[in-house]
Amino acid sequence: AVADNAFVLNDIVEWQDTQFRPRDLTGNPPPDPHVGPDIPSRMMERCDSVIHSMYREWSHEGAAERAQSFAPLLHEVQRLLPVTTPTEAYRYRVAVPGCGLGRLPVEICALGYTTQANEYSVYMLLATNYMLNCPLEPLGLCIRPWLHVSSNVVSNADVLESCAIPDQSSSDILEDGPWAHLPEDEDEKEGKGAREGRMFLPRFSFAAGDFCSIYGGAEMQGQWDAVVTCFFIDTAPNVLEYIDVIHSMLRPGGVWINV
Repeated sequence: AVADNAFVLNDIVEWQDTQFRPRDLTGNPPPDPHVGPDIPSRMMERCDSVIHSMYREWSHEGAAERAQSFAPLLHEVQRLLPVTTPTEAYRYRVAVPGCGLGRLPVEICALGYTTQANEYSVYMLLATNYMLNCPLEPLGLCIRPWLHVSSNVVSNADVLESCAIPDQSSSDILEDGPWAHLPEDEDEKEGKGAREGRMFLPRFSFAAGDFCSIYGGAEMQGQWDAVVTCFFIDTAPNVLEYIDVIHSMLRPGGVWINV
């Protein structure tokens, strides 16, 4: 059971070697990841959070939790910013700060919205890059999300319960969207971006870093039709600053949708 989780976490790290390998400015060989001081317990807890998020966002078993948290947000996006024709597809811009492992922004984009995900935690960022960009086979990985959980345990079988991820690849979700067949071309760049006085964005993008630092600048003011947050506000050192940034980044008539 421990080996299952260790395999996934090691695979996440090895995948970064092809994506985010740090530049060697010293000429020294990279450090051995298996040699060094013991990992603090708080670091292990963050690894557990990554495994739990994989279960919640990218497994069949997590569908019930997604139905309670993601589904209301998706419903409200479609109600408040309806996309019913090809000319409306990808016109609206939606920012999703605190996106976890990226399932929510992927599903929003699949519905026909230009979507930008944002995450600050380096643990989540590495795992999100893995889940969104690594060519994973559906149900190809086994995780044990409750291995280090001591509450709500009736028997050893509860702790050892496994699940397979991902239930769907991110590319499959995007390709199955109702407007995915529409080509991306210069008309989209000019018609939905520059003509409206807004910067060009691809249909799906990712901004890594602090929410206020990225979205609090003048270049982001009035750029977004919606901000969608799912259990994000409680991460704010100053909740009023988050609210100010959300207000400034929305266009007149824009909406903030939150659970």
